[in-house]
Amino acid sequence: MREILFRGKRIDNGEWITGGIFQQKADDVKDEVVYIIDNSSNDVDWAHRVIPETVGQFTGVTDKKGNRVFEGSIFRYEPHFTTEKACLGIVKYRNTYDRQRACNDCGFVIEWQHEPLLTLREDLLYWCGDGKSASVIGNIHDMNDNPELFEE
Repeated sequence: MREILFRGKRIDNGEWITGGIFQQKADDVKDEVVYIIDNSSNDVDWAHRVIPETVGQFTGVTDKKGNRVFEGSIFRYEPHFTTEKACLGIVKYRNTYDRQRACNDCGFVIEWQHEPLLTLREDLLYWCGDGKSASVIGNIHDMNDNPELFEE
């Protein structure tokens, strides 16, 4: 059975937590409330409120270093040739077909930010596993802590 897992940043202390998800939105309330349910904890507080914008689903794969890949992860591709520049991309879920895109993969994809002359494949599974030269270096929700990630 595949692992269905979510990640989110806790409201109370800013730490990342993974687990199941519970969303709550009342008709008369503007904002939805999202909780990550920590199944691994023996703690009484097993459901933690998280910032909704930080929630991302586990893609089911790991990068070349064994890091779990979630929506919002930032990938860095190191080309084999030293004449090419490294590329950064963001893991997203795409469920629609876009006629304007050269690649029209649906599901979990990497949207490359500064592509070289050649168009890089967007399908996430291609970039994960042994022998690949792309790895997770952070996530978009911690960009305030690491703004240099996307600087040229």
